[in-house]
Amino acid sequence: TALQAAGERASGLGVRIETRRVDAIREALPECDLSVCTLFLHHLSRDDAATVLRRMLNAGSCGGIVSDLRRGWWGTALAAVVPGLLTRSRVVRVDALRSARAAWSIGEMRGLLQEAGVGGAGVRAAFPSRMVVEWSGGAG
Repeated sequence: TALQAAGERASGLGVRIETRRVDAIREALPECDLSVCTLFLHHLSRDDAATVLRRMLNAGSCGGIVSDLRRGWWGTALAAVVPGLLTRSRVVRVDALRSARAAWSIGEMRGLLQEAGVGGAGVRAAFPSRMVVEWSGGAG
């Protein structure tokens, strides 16, 4: 559903994109200009997160971008309160708090990037309780 929606939106904007469904932990990612990962790494173990980052580095010829949760007391507090105000879904309420607790700190993300061989990546905090990682170029 998400891939179809992305294709339709891009087409409506006159942008040509190609989407593929790939298991980023077990399979190499297809070559691309820019590899992007949004709100996914915090669901993974350290080893699997490093694997995904390494695969992104190898796939994206122009670079990569990761946007994910940033662990901290503020994000955990938001995850504990906001879903209860906005939804009755138990799944959302439980997942929000689990995700906030499982998020990586900026220091941990820098360690993951180093482990994955992603040199020269910038890591910055983003509001609210998020982080953005960016790097230029691929693995070569």
